[in-house]
Amino acid sequence: MLNWIHKLLNPHCEQCREDREDASICKACEVLRTQLEAANSEKRQLLSMLLPKQKEEAVDNTIKPEPIRTGQHVSFNIRRQMLEAEDRHKAALLIKSQKEIAEVPRDASIKTTISIPQSQSVEELEKELGVAENG
Repeated sequence: MLNWIHKLLNPHCEQCREDREDASICKACEVLRTQLEAANSEKRQLLSMLLPKQKEEAVDNTIKPEPIRTGQHVSFNIRRQMLEAEDRHKAALLIKSQKEIAEVPRDASIKTTISIPQSQSVEELEKELGVAENG
């Protein structure tokens, strides 16, 4: 009886409204909601771990755009000079990389096909490796 009088006198009571809302939510829905929140938080954590790496890679792969030259005629001499300058630059980079490779200290204990003298015969190599046939 007191509950009915309370509803009659205070139809917009916040505590009563919360009680009605809690009663309308079933337990299964609440369990599903918490599981969904847990799954979403795991996905966010995985994305936060993966996305910064992708952003770093994307920044490194930036290409400087060059303006498109339309309607301009470049004379043969200018074009030739541009190509020659580009070739000189590529040649300088190639020479620099060859010098860097040549400066790398070589380990004598490591044998490659290049470091084996061609004067050695197959039999000598087999003896050196210990796989020579006895017989």
